Amino acid sequence: MPIVGDGRWLYYDYDQYGDLITVTLPDNTARSYTYQHATQTVTNGTATYSTHLIIEEDKPDGRVLQNLYDSQPAGRPTSCPPPEQT
Repeated sequence: MPIVGDGRWLYYDYDQYGDLITVTLPDNTARSYTYQHATQTVTNGTATYSTHLIIEEDKPDGRVLQNLYDSQPAGRPTSCPPPEQT
């Protein structure tokens, strides 16, 4: 749990694949992330793994940003949200 410069805490949560899924900010609002998963056939059935590509981000203000990727191994973005307005 890193401390923000003024002494407040940030909290990070990770899923079983090591992907960052939630960042809780000092004001107790959160950003949540959803990742793309894939399934692979293995000797004794199937295994699910993370591609580590963020497909959705939920912002503290209620906005939801979605990313789409092509089928290339590197997962190139094909559709991303526009940059945030400041």
